[in-house]
Amino acid sequence: QLFSCTSIGLFLVDDAGKEQILQLSNGCVCCTIREDLRSTLTTLAEKKRKGELDFDRGVIETTGLADPGPGAQTFFMDDEIAESYLLDSILTLVDAKHGDQQLDDRQEARRQIGFADQIFISKTDLVDDATVDALIHRVKHMHPRAQQRKVHFGDVPNAEVFDLKGFNLNAKLDIDPEL
Repeated sequence: QLFSCTSIGLFLVDDAGKEQILQLSNGCVCCTIREDLRSTLTTLAEKKRKGELDFDRGVIETTGLADPGPGAQTFFMDDEIAESYLLDSILTLVDAKHGDQQLDDRQEARRQIGFADQIFISKTDLVDDATVDALIHRVKHMHPRAQQRKVHFGDVPNAEVFDLKGFNLNAKLDIDPEL
């Protein structure tokens, strides 16, 4: 399923594959946790500058049906964050079994599609080909510029997740002019 909004995880990864995981659980990324995200990113950038921490990229994973707009906004509304980080792309996972219902019922699900630079369709083995094709068509109609790919058990090459340079602020402002 698409998610219910509860918390986020921040994964730090260096080129050698070493990773660290930070959990922020004071609320959702689109609400109260945004200040925690800003504070955490600021602290991490400072530690990296001092040589206390080494990472090449961070991956923010929301757990929940989160509106990606406010989290993305953190990366260009705060000068210190904007100088230290590049928002590379927004990835969205759509569950083939439950995606249509979530898109019907939840504005946040539709916003996730609208903000996505890359969309992964999961659980295609749980529904027939016609259902998958209809969902892909629906998502493509909602956001024709976003690339879509069916995935099996989350098996996605790193090249389709990292260094996409897919985030385009002007395109996102078309979705949410108030962003």
